[in-house]
Amino acid sequence: MGYPANPTMKLYITREHFILQTPDLGVSYQLIIERSSGKCYCTDNFNPLENGAKRGEIYYLDIFLIVGIVPIDTYLYLVLVTEANIIDALKEQNIYEIKRIHMIPVNNSIKETESQVLEMQNISKLLSSGFYFSYYYDLTRSLDQEKVQGNLHERAEKSFYWNYELYRDFFNQGVDTQWLVPIIQGYVGISTVNFQNETLHLALISRRSCDRTGTRYNCRGLDDDGNVANYVETEQIMIISNCVFSYIQIRGSVPLFWEQIGITAQINVTRSQEMNAIGLKKHAEQMLNKFGRVTMINLLSNSKNEERHLKDAWEEINSYLLQSFNNKIIYQYYDFHAMCKGNRFSNITGFLYSVLQDFIVYYMYYNEIAGQENLRQKGVMRTNCLDCLDRTNVMQSYIGWSVLVQQMEQLQVKIPKSLDAVGQDPLSRAFKNLWADNGDNLSMQYTGTGSTISGVTREGRQGFKGMISHGLKSLGRLYNATYEDAARQKGIDSLLRKRGNAGLTKHLEEALRQRENEFTQKVPYRLRAITWNLAGRKIPPDADFANILCGETPADILIIVFQEVVKLNPRNVLQESNNQSACDNLKRIIERSLYNTGFGYSLLDDNNLVGIALFIYAKKNLIHDITKLETDAIRVGFGGKMGNKGSVAGRFELFDSSICVLGCHLESGNEKNDARLSQLSDINNRAFQQECAGKQNLFHINDHDIKFICGDLNFRVPLNNLTVRNTIKEGRFKSLISSDQLTEALKQKLIPGYQECEINFPPTYKYDFGTNIYDTSKKQRVPSWCDRVLYNGKDVKPIEYGCVDIKLSDHRPVYAEFEIYVKKINEVAKRVVEEEIYSQMGGEDEEDQVESGRYQVEEKKYQPESPKKAQPEFTDLLSL
Repeated sequence: MGYPANPTMKLYITREHFILQTPDLGVSYQLIIERSSGKCYCTDNFNPLENGAKRGEIYYLDIFLIVGIVPIDTYLYLVLVTEANIIDALKEQNIYEIKRIHMIPVNNSIKETESQVLEMQNISKLLSSGFYFSYYYDLTRSLDQEKVQGNLHERAEKSFYWNYELYRDFFNQGVDTQWLVPIIQGYVGISTVNFQNETLHLALISRRSCDRTGTRYNCRGLDDDGNVANYVETEQIMIISNCVFSYIQIRGSVPLFWEQIGITAQINVTRSQEMNAIGLKKHAEQMLNKFGRVTMINLLSNSKNEERHLKDAWEEINSYLLQSFNNKIIYQYYDFHAMCKGNRFSNITGFLYSVLQDFIVYYMYYNEIAGQENLRQKGVMRTNCLDCLDRTNVMQSYIGWSVLVQQMEQLQVKIPKSLDAVGQDPLSRAFKNLWADNGDNLSMQYTGTGSTISGVTREGRQGFKGMISHGLKSLGRLYNATYEDAARQKGIDSLLRKRGNAGLTKHLEEALRQRENEFTQKVPYRLRAITWNLAGRKIPPDADFANILCGETPADILIIVFQEVVKLNPRNVLQESNNQSACDNLKRIIERSLYNTGFGYSLLDDNNLVGIALFIYAKKNLIHDITKLETDAIRVGFGGKMGNKGSVAGRFELFDSSICVLGCHLESGNEKNDARLSQLSDINNRAFQQECAGKQNLFHINDHDIKFICGDLNFRVPLNNLTVRNTIKEGRFKSLISSDQLTEALKQKLIPGYQECEINFPPTYKYDFGTNIYDTSKKQRVPSWCDRVLYNGKDVKPIEYGCVDIKLSDHRPVYAEFEIYVKKINEVAKRVVEEEIYSQMGGEDEEDQVESGRYQVEEKKYQPESPKKAQPEFTDLLSL
């Protein structure tokens, strides 16, 4: 699309420096990057021959701009745009699409591994399609937004500024931000048609948010800041004569915490209703702050169980949450599949004019006449389906046409009111093609294939060829989700610098750690961890767990781990969902017991695996400060294939500290000590590291600040049974504990970093049911402390360790209370420290720096092309 453009920048490359200049623009100063130190600065008198370069060792690339610095593993790469097409001009400013990039290692002596080369290829492929820039037109902001002073970098909306983090090494060092050119991902299409003897420009600009972005199954629903996956702002622009019109629509994933994982892409709502309500409220407030009013159009199917489950969960929260927004947010449901089945897409027009038209008319659009603002858009239509692609794009095209009709009426021109009734005139054809291309491009970025129903947008129906295409693209999406999307997601995360902390200023992080006390305070909170093996016993629904859940001082955070919530027979192990009724019963008992205490707790998250169930609660005053909640299930039974033994892991962040728990049930038997240690190591290494469709390895247990292992760890006291029982009767626990397998393993540091509080309670296994008598069955098991809580971290202080005398099981519930010290970072103070560190790095002397704002610069981007050797005299090249 478009036509090739000519680069306007040159990047000179020596062993010690990158030197960027813009000879085609007549700018005399240069941007210098020192490859060894990472210092960046501007100067107008830099000569590489006077700074270590030898004649004949200076190379150059013709480029459009520097995209930024991308970390891959521990190495840094300078990313450059070397080929770009001009799409067309908007308001007399050229819009470019990136076609090719080039990546140069900042360190010129690295040896690239196969995985690094593969990630470079992924990033190159990602950036070579669907990314746009302009030197003077701000693609990150709509025409309707308030005008902001400053250059492109200073004006840009960060949500759509994809390379903002890649420039951090530059602007943190005070480099003039006129060098920095925002790029957007999405779609830009511009058509020029003759309309009633007038030149009419019709354009679509779709901006994909980079706040929560990724591939289809790897990025669903909300994040903790209220951002949603596949959030796209689409601006429909029409320019005719001296009139400019702009209309914004948005799309975005169902605003709950949910995921689709595995080959079956099963939908799971991953957080409690209260946590989902908090996230949905944040998302709603974001939209209201930007657009004033919102109509949310939900196109999920009511006939597909998975989609209906998601729809019902959303509507349940809407039923009480939306009331708080005083009718500024309206929810409308439209079952697209049911209403449009059999090519009945004209039904959308009926929905539009019977339900949505009043909102469309009231929200209006942006209009300027002869450069003067005439109208402002007062609200926005937000549309979603499951992927926010195919159904969403069709619905938005119908809404876009309805707005175009209004705009033409303002010009006193009549066009057909319904998109179904338009003909083959140039305007209608251009409109349909733009929206169809928009759907294909956004779908390609999210799923790796074009839209499955773009033919509906182009032709108004889906014929036989369209159905064949639909099937092929669906297969392509399945293939991509299974084999390609994990690598594409890593490329996206690298581009947004969500993977790896390396930067040009490699000593910054270490310097910050050394001065952490200057901007960090540690706040104490009380955490109670509980483990209880229920031995497959059905717990009465009226049971009260208050004495297990709460001590004398109520904890701020509760971690509750059960084992054997169902019997571990072959049927339950093979059909893991058989545990759901037992888990739901436990949740009801816990929440009723907590409610009766009057302390006010909210469920953060829960998960289960056959017999293991994990529940995490926090006091209501803390839940707004808890983020990045994740759970994972790790199977270690039968060689890691079955869930009869394993762990349910949970992790979250409280303010700026990361906390995780491994809720475990390990191998039983006196002789299985080595197996248990091996399983613990396996669980530690695999938790949150199991990649599949919809799952990425974002966290590692070892990286958390505060860690707990909690469960029926099944370690035994390997002594004579009678000796153990007599010693227990005498109350001499310490003599037994010294022989305990887990105690010995901790002494030998076989579970690195973990500690245990002093044990002052009798062994918790195995009792005869309903009694305080140890096992009298034929097996006569040796009493042991199977149920344990371990902790790890310098910010954990043990308070109490004990068991509760409840006889419902052959195990006794065990609890441990801790004071944890949570980091709270003062971002303002941290920024002051960062600036001091950067200033100590230095750069060029102050008098050698080019004064900011003295020049006008066009920035460009990178591309893959072999560097060309420069002419012998570098000074001669400056005159090119």
